[in-house]
Amino acid sequence: MSAATLYPLVSASLLAGAAVGLLPIPARRLVTLVAAALALLTLAPVLSGLIGAPSFTLTQVALLQIFAPSRIPRDHPAALVLVIFAAIFYPLALGVSAFDPFDIGYRPLPLLIVIAALGLGLLARGKPGLTAMLGLDLIAYAGGLFDNLWSALFDPILVAVAIVVLVRAAIVRYSGRTGPKPFEPTSHDA
Repeated sequence: MSAATLYPLVSASLLAGAAVGLLPIPARRLVTLVAAALALLTLAPVLSGLIGAPSFTLTQVALLQIFAPSRIPRDHPAALVLVIFAAIFYPLALGVSAFDPFDIGYRPLPLLIVIAALGLGLLARGKPGLTAMLGLDLIAYAGGLFDNLWSALFDPILVAVAIVVLVRAAIVRYSGRTGPKPFEPTSHDA
């Protein structure tokens, strides 16, 4: 079985495990790992059939949620930029105009130049975690896991997660509640 064939299954199982890891349960890490393993054997084929191959960025976020929740980038501006970008990208990709940005991902040299500049900008702003995620996305694309570079970078589920992060941050900010930040680990992570 090739890596490109195995990736959607492994990624879907990690997403299922990461979702379980969001629940307030004792022994969260162990339960999350068990859920991911069970999902690989049961739910992953169904999930990968329904959603296809998740972006490598989303897979990295799932891995962080399972193994190192405190290391998940909690950069609300990055989530906002992703949501705004997706609000422009998806309608164009779905045919609102003659320009199809998704097509650029099949011939990604100009896109790679923009991503390199973005990576340098993230480094200059002190965001090595986001820069590393971007670099790993490029490695996944270069390794043949994706035919289109956009597919390695983001997907609708990642955009939905970004929306949830933004909504939760707004609720916390406007309610005056001082609670954990979105997806912040708690004492249940043991």
